[in-house]
Order: sequence, then structure tokens, then C-alpha cells
Amino acid sequence: MPDFAHSMCKFGLWVNLKNPRLKVIDWSELQTTQELPKSLALASVSIRVLHFPMDIHLPYLDAPEPEAKAAAPPTEDYSGLGNTAEPNVLVLGGMIMIELLTLPPSAKKIKGWTLRPVTELTHTVQRIEYPIPPAGADAEAAKAAAATAPPLRLTYPLPSHVVVPADPSVGWWDEETKSWKTVGVTQISVDPESRILSFTSTRLGSLAMLQPTNIDFPYVNWLLSPTDRTSCKFLLQTQRYLLEMRISDKGVALKTTTPELPQLSHLLNKNMPPTTLVLSLRECGINLSPTDSDVNGLEAGMVPKQPPIENVAYSQMMSLLPRYSLAPSKWNRSRGAAKMIFRFKVKTESGELDLETGEAKEPDPFAEVDDSWPAIVFADRYVCRVKALDSDSTCDESPLPETTAHSTALECVAVDDEDMRPELGMSSRLYLELAAQLLTKLRVFSFSKM
Repeated sequence: MPDFAHSMCKFGLWVNLKNPRLKVIDWSELQTTQELPKSLALASVSIRVLHFPMDIHLPYLDAPEPEAKAAAPPTEDYSGLGNTAEPNVLVLGGMIMIELLTLPPSAKKIKGWTLRPVTELTHTVQRIEYPIPPAGADAEAAKAAAATAPPLRLTYPLPSHVVVPADPSVGWWDEETKSWKTVGVTQISVDPESRILSFTSTRLGSLAMLQPTNIDFPYVNWLLSPTDRTSCKFLLQTQRYLLEMRISDKGVALKTTTPELPQLSHLLNKNMPPTTLVLSLRECGINLSPTDSDVNGLEAGMVPKQPPIENVAYSQMMSLLPRYSLAPSKWNRSRGAAKMIFRFKVKTESGELDLETGEAKEPDPFAEVDDSWPAIVFADRYVCRVKALDSDSTCDESPLPETTAHSTALECVAVDDEDMRPELGMSSRLYLELAAQLLTKLRVFSFSKM
């Protein structure tokens, strides 16, 4: 039973040569075990195991078929995306691939000669479906056998950086539909100390722990607050966690999470490019890089913004960041796919002193934001300060008195703020670009409650 472990792939092979009636196969190098049903323990087969740290089927999920992509007409209508389809799934902790293989004919020794048959199996492998179809069985009989097949129990360890969901799910890869399925997988559990994932499955092939990609959407709240001319604090409240990040000209660093997540300790206080941080969080089970299809399964009314306009909005917002705190508006979600609205206010010092200790109290992270903050509407080549406030019962997009629409957010605000341009001139361009890149990945305009 040879096995091999590498950082990118673990491999094991078990061959049932003498029918030892083993009930459990223990792959020590792979830290994986399999409990075999009697039908497999007595069969002349081999079992191949491959353990990958990533989802090797991800390209199938991310890219459409070439024919479908070529046939799809160009469109600018982003408002017709539904919310009823099944959400996409994210593989957590890598995937394990288990395959039954046909054994090649064995060699025979006759009068000192070794006769080894040369067949197709000499140079290739032949996979067997599980359960093994009865000899001579027709399609109906094979289907009936599959329905009553005893499951295999499998265990393997999850990496220490993976945040295990409260209700873990395990699925298998359906090659026909190019999607993950969970039918036939039961008795799922994760030991909190050893982090061993255990489950039973009537399906073999690619198996993995799964999580909806949109489990942390829609975002509940977010806030950008400048700390100096080269950095700002970014708060992001997802459905499960509150994340605090620091954006500077050195990169983006994750500062804290609420509740505290020891699984993310290797990411804390490390400056890195926005994309690197987002991908690292995704590997841990926190997906902050939504796609339009992630609206599937979310509450009705979630409409992704048009990416070309949305990306420009993030870039232009950053010209205000050296002087202003930026926050979402409750009216943004109802503005459709081609229009965004956010709030802004000159940054003020927050936090109060505890009268007994003289130390700063821990404030509500979003305490500085209130319904009186003015709003800006952003559309294609249109930026305007409007009357709408979050305290209003309706959204009034009329321009404020003595204001006009402009083509950029900077022009829109600088006309009434003589300190705006000097502040921007003394700020780090790299820092503002990194902030824009982060928000472009997170798509806070498209995937926020507000």
C-alpha cells in the first residue's frame, strides 16, 4: 500500500491482492482512513486516493463552456439576474479523490517462466463505478443496486487555517453536470480538537467539504475612515464576522476579526496586495470576492451593479478618502444596476474617555456614522450631491441648492471645500489605488444590504 505526500498533492494506492478482508484502510502519510463495506473488501480491485489542497474543478465553475460563451450575445442589462437558483459553492480544506480501479491480469509462473498477459490495462487504468454493478446486470438492475449500496466511511484532516462552518456540508463532483452534489453523503462531523472530518458516502470520485460562496453576503455595513495621509481604517460587517483592515501605501493588513478567529492568525497585521488578502481569506473559508451569480439564494431585490460603472465609482470615491469618511447609503440598493449612492463626511475624531480610568472607551465601530451624513449619487459620467438622507422616507435625488452635477467626485466636492485639493495633493497615490482595488474586489455597492 504505497503512499506519497507533497505540499500540492498526496497520493496513495491500495491493492487487494489476497482478499485479506480488511475493514479499514489507514493511509498514514495521508492521515486518511476508509472503512470498506464487505462488497469492496472481498473484491479484486485497487483503490487510488489523491488529496489536493485546492479545488481542481474550479475552472469548470468559473468559466462558461466555449460554445456557450461564443453564442452568448453581448448585453448591458444586469437587472434580470434571478435570486432563486442554487448558490455557488466553495471547497474548504482541499478535496480528496477516491477511485476504484480494475486490477490487471496477474502474472503466472509455469516451469520457471513468468507469463505476464499484455492487455490494455498494462499501460492504462480502468475506473470502476461504485457500487460495482453485478455481472451481466442491465441498466435497471445496476440502478437498483446503486440505490441500496452500503456507504463508505471516510476521514481526513482539515488544515488549521480553515474556518469550519457551523453546519458543515460534504459533496461529490458530478462530472455530467459539472457541479457539486450532496445526495448520498451523510453522518458528517468535524472533531474540534483534531479537526478530522468524518462522513459516509455512497459516491466515490472527488469529495470535499462545501460552503455556499455567498454565505457572508449581503454585507451588513462598511466604513472607510482616514487615519492620516497614507492610510485609513476599513470596517466590513459581513453576515458572520466584523473585519477591520488597515489600508496604506504598504498594502492591506487584516487587523482584527469579531468574533476572534484563531484560524486567521497567520494573516493578521501583514501588509499584502488587496487580491492576495482576499484570496487568502477565501482559502480560509471567508469569501469576499463575489460574482454576479452570488445573488442566487440571497434575499429578493439584490441587483448587482454594472461592473464598468461600479469600478469607476470606487476609483473616484478614493479621491475623497484623504479628507472624508465614506459609508453606504440605505438608498443604494434601490437605485438599480447603473447608479450608486454613498454618504460622506469630514473625518472627525471618535471615541470617548472613560471618566474612571482616563482611557479611551471602546466605541461602536460604526458610531461616527449617522443619518445626517450627506449623500452623493454616482452614475455614468454623472456625480452629484443630492438631498437624499438616510433619515428620509423617500429618496430625493434632486441636487442640493446651489450645486450642479459634475463628471468626477472630486469636482463635485471640491467646489464647496477649499481644503479638498490640498489634502489630496499631499496624500499617497499608491495608498488610494490600493483602497480602490480592495473595494473593486469586494463590490460593496453590489452586495450590501444598504
